[in-house]
Amino acid sequence: MAAPWIVNGQLWAVIESLLPVKALGTRGPARMNDRLVLQGILFVLITGIGWEDLPQEWGFGSGMTCRRRLREWQAAGVFEAIHTSMLANFGDSSPDAAALPARCRTRSTLNEGGCRRLAPLAGHAKHGQQETPGHMG
Repeated sequence: MAAPWIVNGQLWAVIESLLPVKALGTRGPARMNDRLVLQGILFVLITGIGWEDLPQEWGFGSGMTCRRRLREWQAAGVFEAIHTSMLANFGDSSPDAAALPARCRTRSTLNEGGCRRLAPLAGHAKHGQQETPGHMG
């Protein structure tokens, strides 16, 4: 099984058309490949490493580039469009989704054969207790 941050050709064909295009004649350095940057973003989000710790030798670009592109795409509504498109094109029929228990398919990740909630934001209380940054609830 490929690493979960690798975007295959079928998935990229859907996502690529949803990304904003940099206007011709825009100043600045050449833009890093969008597919590689997306994979870098996914790597950081899946592994939980810091943006500054993203290994540049893997070809994803710098952590700052990935973080900046994530913010740019969020502001442009790209991830909402990707979500809508994925539901329309793939629904729940993807092999990865089928392998997860139904209760794990929304906002959770697989953890040792079960589900784990995404890390709560620092300062949000759960069951009357104060959460600490990075604590998994």
